[in-house]
Amino acid sequence: MSSDPVPNGDFGCYITVENNLPFAIILSEKTDTHGYWSPEPPYRINPGEKPEIILKDNNWPAPGAEGWFTYGIDVPDMGHSTFRSDFKCPMTENNGFSWALDKLQYLFDVTNTSWSTSGRPLKVTITISLKDFNIRPNIGQLLIPSPVAPVMNSAGDVVGASQPVVIWTPDVAQSVQDNTTLADHGPLKGTVIKGSLRPVAVQFEQMVSTIQVDVPASGDPNIDTIPIALRGFLDGVLVFESGVGRFNSCFSCSMVQKPNCATGPFGWAGDVAWQVVLQPKKQVVEASTTTRVEIYCVTKRTTDAAFFKKTPVPIGLLRRVVLRTTGNYVEFLARTFFEDFGYLYDAHGTLPAGTAFGTTSGGGNLQITKWAKRANSGYPQWLICYDTAALAQVGLAFYYGDVSYAWMFMKPFGFINETQLIGWGTCNSPFFRDPEDKYMANINDANRQAFGNHAFAAIPGSTAVIDSCCGPHTGNEDLSAFVASSVDTQTTLYAGGFRPGTPGDAIKLPGITTIDSPANIAMGVGGLPDSVQESIRLAMELAQIKDGPSVTFTNAPLMKIPDLVNEALPGDDDTPVSLERDVGPVCSHLEWVFTTVPERPTYTVTSVVSQTHDEAVAAMQNYLSRYPRDPVEIFRAVPQHRAHGQYALESIRDGVCSMWIRGNIFTVVAAEDLEHRPDANASFHTYNIVDTIHNHLERGQVNGPGYQGPAPPALSDVPHTVKVGGEFSIGASADHVAQVASTVQNGNIFPVKTDQDDQTFTFVARKVGTDVVTLSFADATTYAVTSMTIEITVEE
Repeated sequence: MSSDPVPNGDFGCYITVENNLPFAIILSEKTDTHGYWSPEPPYRINPGEKPEIILKDNNWPAPGAEGWFTYGIDVPDMGHSTFRSDFKCPMTENNGFSWALDKLQYLFDVTNTSWSTSGRPLKVTITISLKDFNIRPNIGQLLIPSPVAPVMNSAGDVVGASQPVVIWTPDVAQSVQDNTTLADHGPLKGTVIKGSLRPVAVQFEQMVSTIQVDVPASGDPNIDTIPIALRGFLDGVLVFESGVGRFNSCFSCSMVQKPNCATGPFGWAGDVAWQVVLQPKKQVVEASTTTRVEIYCVTKRTTDAAFFKKTPVPIGLLRRVVLRTTGNYVEFLARTFFEDFGYLYDAHGTLPAGTAFGTTSGGGNLQITKWAKRANSGYPQWLICYDTAALAQVGLAFYYGDVSYAWMFMKPFGFINETQLIGWGTCNSPFFRDPEDKYMANINDANRQAFGNHAFAAIPGSTAVIDSCCGPHTGNEDLSAFVASSVDTQTTLYAGGFRPGTPGDAIKLPGITTIDSPANIAMGVGGLPDSVQESIRLAMELAQIKDGPSVTFTNAPLMKIPDLVNEALPGDDDTPVSLERDVGPVCSHLEWVFTTVPERPTYTVTSVVSQTHDEAVAAMQNYLSRYPRDPVEIFRAVPQHRAHGQYALESIRDGVCSMWIRGNIFTVVAAEDLEHRPDANASFHTYNIVDTIHNHLERGQVNGPGYQGPAPPALSDVPHTVKVGGEFSIGASADHVAQVASTVQNGNIFPVKTDQDDQTFTFVARKVGTDVVTLSFADATTYAVTSMTIEITVEE
C-alpha cells in the first residue's frame, strides 16, 4: 500500500492483493466504472507479492470511484479458477467491497481486512492462500510388483516366489511383525531388527516403482480431487517417494538409496511413517498408521547363483549382512564376516567335523542357518577357511548374481606372514594350543605352523579376491598381491616337498551349490583337485576293514538313535536333543545334536542313508574333504575290536570323532567341548555311542530284497504345462513315510511349500522353459528314499 497520506476528500479505492499462493495469478479483466487506474492493475502477481491496486477518485460529474478486476488462478493438475473483487467509494452512498471465486472454492483461504462503509477513502487488503486440510489419510496396502528372489522368513515360509506380493495390509499390521534380537553377545549385542514375516528382495539396478502403495479415499470428495504425493520415512530417513496421484488410487513409489551406502546391496527394516503431500500447497500430513516393511535391494541376477536358483534366500543372512551394509559392499562383506559374529579360527584343530558348516575344500553345501544360530552365541565358536570362503561366496551373490567358480582353492599355501587371524588377532602361526604361540617372533621357530591349503573367494569379473579368515582382505588386491602379502617366502621351515604357494597354485572351483540342503549335494570327490582326491583315497584305504562283513542293509528304526545315545551317556537324565532332517533325490541326511551344559560335551550324530553301498562310500569321501589337513594326519584306522562295517576311521585324538560305513549307511559320531579345554576329550563317550548305534543297526540287518523303503506313490494333479507366474500343487499318497521333499533341476519352477501331513507339494512357475521336478519320500523306519521325477514345461 502507498505510504503517502490520502487527503480527507479522497474518494479513491486502495485495494492491496497479497498473493500467498505458491503460483502467480494473472489479470484477466478490469473495469473502471467511475474513476481511473493509477497505476494499472499489474498483469501478474507472483507468489509473495502484494501490490496496491488504486482506482483514483474522478471528481466529475461527482466525486467517487467504482470498479472491479478479475485474476485467473491456474492450479496445477486441478484446473482454473477466477478471483473477482468489486469495490466502490461514492460520495453519497455507502462504500462497497466484495470478492468471489467461481471454481475450486474449497481449495482457497481468502481473507480481507475490515473496512468502513462510510470512511474515505476505501482501503482493503485481500490475502489469497491455499487452505490447510486437517486430515489423517489411511494406507490401504503395500505391494511389491516384482520381487527378484524368493526369501524364506523366520517361520520357514517362502515369500516372493510368485508375483506380485502384498507385504502389508491393515488386517495383518500386527501379525506380520517379526521383531528379532540379532545377538546377546559380541559386537551386535542388543541389535533389534524390526522385521517382517513378509520380507522381500528387490533389485538395486532399477529402484523406480519398487513398491505400490494404496491410498484410500479421504472421505471428502473435494479433498479427493487434490493431487498428492507420498513419502515414506524410516527412523527419519527418506526411504520411498512417489510421483503425483490422487486419493483412492495406487501409487508407485521408488526406493531411495540408503545413506552412507555405495551402489549395491542394502536393506530397510522397520515401521515406515508415511507422509501425504498435498501438491498445490505442498502441505504435509501424516498418515494414520505406520507400515512394517523388511525389504532388501540386491542384484536382479541374484537367482543366477546356483544355490539361489532352487532354494530361497535365508532371512538370517539378509538381516546379518545386507541389512547392515555401509559403504562399499564388498569391503563391508569381508569385514563383517571377519569382525562381527564372534567366530574364531579353529587354531586348536578341535572341530570334529572339520568345517563348522558342512562345507568341503571345494564348497558343496553351506549350513547357513547353523551359522546364524551360532553367531554371537557367547561361547567360542570355531570355523575354518572353507567356512569363511563359503560365506563370502554366498554374500557376493547379492551383488554379482552368478558366483560359480568364485571359490578359490590353493594348495600348497604355506607359512603365513604376520596378519590378523579371525578371532585371535596378530598371528603368523595359525595352529596352536597356547594363544601365546600364535605369534612367533622368530619366523624360523620350529614350532611354527603353516596352512597346508587355503580357501578364499574371487570377485566375479575381476582379478580381485577377498578373505575373511585372515587379514581381512577386502577386495582391493588381485591374486598376485594377495599371495605376496599373505605367504611367507622367507622362512627356512619349508621341508619335505612342502613349499610356499604361488598364484599358479590357486584354482577356481564351483564352490557352494546348495544352502541348508546336505542331502542334495553331489557326493564324492569328483571335481576336487587331484592332490585332494589322492589324500582322500589314502584315507579310504586306511579306513577299509580287512575281512569286513558283507554288505547288508538294515531295517532298524533310525528314530531310536536318540534313546540309544542317552542310554550310552552317563547319568540318569536324558540329554536334550535336536534333529535336523533333509531328504534328497537319492539319500536322506539326519543330524542329531545332543546339547548338554557347557562343562560337559556336546555330541553330534550324523547319518547319511543312501540307496547303495557305493553311494555311502561317496558320502564318506565327501565328508573327509571337509578337513583342512590331509585326513591321514587327523584320523587313524579303528582297532579291530572296535571296527564296524566295511570302512571305519577314528580321530587320532581319542574320542573326538568316529565314522563308519555299514552297508548303505554312513554315520559320524563327533564330540565337542564348548569351552574347548585341551583335555576335554578324556571324558568323551564317543566309542560307547558308536558301539550302541552299530549294534542297533546290526540287529535289523537284512539282505537287499528285504530292505524296507517306500513304494512309489500315486500322484495327483500333475501338470505337463503351466503358465509363467502360476502356482500349482501336486498331491501324493505314500504309505509309511516320515518325510517328503521336492527339488527342481534348474529353477524355472520353484518349490514354495511342502505339506508333510497331506503330502502336497506346491510350486510357482517362475521362468519360461522346461524343468524337472523330483519328489522324494523317506521311509518312516529306515529313512530309505524313493524318488519320482516329473518334467514340466513353463509357458508364457
